This record gives sequence, structure tokens and C-alpha cells, in this order.
Amino acid sequence: MPASLPVTRRLPKPALSAENSKRLALIERQIADTEALILEAVPALPDAEDKLVRPKTVKGVKQVTAVTLLALLPEPGSLDRRAIAALVGLAPFDRDSGTLKGTRSIAGGSAAVRTVLYKAARRAAALSKSPLGDFYRRLVDSGKSKKIATVAFTRKMIVTLNAILRDRQPWRHANPWKTQ
Repeated sequence: MPASLPVTRRLPKPALSAENSKRLALIERQIADTEALILEAVPALPDAEDKLVRPKTVKGVKQVTAVTLLALLPEPGSLDRRAIAALVGLAPFDRDSGTLKGTRSIAGGSAAVRTVLYKAARRAAALSKSPLGDFYRRLVDSGKSKKIATVAFTRKMIVTLNAILRDRQPWRHANPWKTQ
């Protein structure tokens, strides 16, 4: 007769909940400590202050997005729009062969940067009253799904951030009341 498996002790729900609360508190402290270390290290980087302040002039770009761009994408401002989109993984690639016309999709690049930019773009797309927000709403109004419009908006956002860092100018979106 085979030996029976040991019976695991089951914790009552209140004890389990208390244990999970302790783990969650520990994880939150570790995240806060890591963020503090990152913010301490940022000023030591070349042109750090410049590269942190200018991107935050774009709607949706906050401290986390700016620090992620600075840490994981050191090339912004030195590449053209196609290269920066491909580096982040937001350049559309085709799947064509002969007469077959396949779908376009994004691939490759830095997943961490793409994820942070996508989350910033989702928030900014709905709230922004800038030309970037207008671009998103135009895509949705023309029948594109919100996900596809957000990916296109994210690509437009990284291209704009690249131009801001290249030109060393803050984002100046068009004034809708100004006539030209």
C-alpha cells in the first residue's frame, strides 16, 4: 500500500488574510524604496533634468513615464521618427507575400517602454484636448477600435517625445482659438 500524501494544514481565512496583508505591505515598501533609489540616481545621468522635465509637458506623461524613457531608452532625440517607433516596438510591420495582403501589426522593441507608453496614452487619449487627443478621437470616429487607436496614439506620442527631446523645446500644442 502506497504511503499517503501528507495533509497540508489549512489556515483559517482571517489568518490567511492577515498573512496576505503583511506580504502586500512588504511589497509596497520595497516598491517605494526602489522608486526612491531610482529618483536619487537620476540626477547623476547626463542631461537628466532636461530629459525629465520636457517630456512631462505632454499630456499623460508623468514621472514614471519620463524616468522609464530616460532609463530604458537613451536614444530619444537622436533618432528619426521611424527608428524611434521601431526601437520601442510601435512600428507597423506588414505580412504581405505576393498578391496576399496581410494584416499590419506591431512587434519587437522594448516591451517595458512600450507598456509604460501605452498606459500613459490610454489615460491621455481620453482626457487630452490637445492635437494628440484630437488625433485619437478622429481615429475612433472613423471606425477604428479603441485599442488600435490607442496604439496609433502611442506611436504618435513617442514620435512627439522624440521631437521634443531632439529640439530641446517643451511641447506646445496648437491654440484652438488662434486663427492663422
